[in-house]
Amino acid sequence: LRDDEGGSRVTAVVLVAALVPPEGGTGLDCMKPHHAEGLRDAVAALGPDDEPVTLPGAPADPEPFRTATGGDPLDDDTLAFVVEPVRLVPDTVHHYFQPVRWSQVPPSVPLTYVLTLRDRPVPSELQQRMAHRLPTTSTVDVVEVDTGHLAPITHPDLLAGLIRSARREAERDGPAQRSAPR
Repeated sequence: LRDDEGGSRVTAVVLVAALVPPEGGTGLDCMKPHHAEGLRDAVAALGPDDEPVTLPGAPADPEPFRTATGGDPLDDDTLAFVVEPVRLVPDTVHHYFQPVRWSQVPPSVPLTYVLTLRDRPVPSELQQRMAHRLPTTSTVDVVEVDTGHLAPITHPDLLAGLIRSARREAERDGPAQRSAPR
């Protein structure tokens, strides 16, 4: 995303409990080895007429989803919102195979990693490793929040505040070269 002068239109990046592969790596690099191997094997076994491998959509019984993502149990309204079939759709796994190149992020773009402390799908210890994979050419702030994996849904005001703060900080500092404290 470049502006007319070739500069970045992105002023800041905020990642929430994100999988961060090493430079040039893929989402498979962020998985337990046996999960990554199983996914590679499943995709490799597909024939030209086979349906793609997908992540499941809405569950038949939503109740286990109430506590599946960590944090406080989802209340009835939030649970209904999260498992609504129009939102929780089957999705291909292709994104796990796409290489990521953090070196293409301009050093002037600060990165914020929101570490969700009570996350079950991506435990906080794993998130710490992910945050340390971010490039040291950019400022990287790690912000810990006491939520589960669905912070954008369960704590939207908190997350919106973090996004606004990252943008304000980027606008205040401008495109100058930044250090990389963690």
